[in-house]
Amino acid sequence: MIRRLARRETKIIFVQYFSTTPTSSSSKIESSNPASASASSSSSPDPNINPWTGKERPKLSKSVEKGHFWEIKDLKENKGKVFPSARSDSIPSHESTFSWLDFGPQKSPLPTSFNIKNLLGEEISFSAPVNSSSEVDSTPNPNPNPNPFPPAGLSIVCISFKQFGYEMIPKWLSPIEKFLQKVKIGKTPSNSPLLQIRQVAVSPSGIWSLFSPLLSSSLRQAIPEKRHKNSYYIFGDSEHVQHQIGMTNKLTGYVFFIDDASGKILFRGSGEPGEVDLQLLWKSLTVEIEAKRKQVRAFKNKNKAKK
Repeated sequence: MIRRLARRETKIIFVQYFSTTPTSSSSKIESSNPASASASSSSSPDPNINPWTGKERPKLSKSVEKGHFWEIKDLKENKGKVFPSARSDSIPSHESTFSWLDFGPQKSPLPTSFNIKNLLGEEISFSAPVNSSSEVDSTPNPNPNPNPFPPAGLSIVCISFKQFGYEMIPKWLSPIEKFLQKVKIGKTPSNSPLLQIRQVAVSPSGIWSLFSPLLSSSLRQAIPEKRHKNSYYIFGDSEHVQHQIGMTNKLTGYVFFIDDASGKILFRGSGEPGEVDLQLLWKSLTVEIEAKRKQVRAFKNKNKAKK
């Protein structure tokens, strides 16, 4: 399977290779230039500055620097396990918050919501986490009540970037759905499910977006109809969201269990799940679902008391 993947990525690798070749070739030209040679003898040239224009070279993205050969090697060595499965207390703080806005364009001022379409063609709007650093959320809350809003729900978000990672997602979803059949989940005060499973396929923008109808049709055929409402296809630059939550290899699949309101990642896993991974997820689901149900009951009791 790894060999088939390697052949499939060959064309992209060649494009990447030739796109990075000018950096090395320019250094060869520079060494043959007498002026630059004499300058280099006195001081080492800055590798980030183009010696001919004096301007800073464009920085390569981390994914391009590592390249597809690295991703394939990493996939083979670690079986798709970019990071070990972990609950919230073991996730590094700089990778502990999930935001749907990270999938969108990063511009200033930061938007307060991100709209995407599900496989039914409906446009869904996701808000920024309540602890987001966006300009709107950073203003003081005039309401002294520490819990002024109804408790939001929970989500299991499955993310893939390529076919190889997409094929790993069902190996998580099948046992998750069986487990949830045994658990009383309930609903939020807004009458939406307390826990929802969401599946995201991410592709580069540009020419790939031209194939959006075909790709969406393929997903509709592959994903059970009952999950179409919570399944999305996103076209765009994924480097930012990858960096934010540690998805360093686009060839594998990822699963995140999150609190919808705060964006806090309660559990994360990658690659294909083993028994240890699933047991860790079961513990997190059991604890967090019960805690959320208590929040909902407390909110409803408080409203009844006011009446």
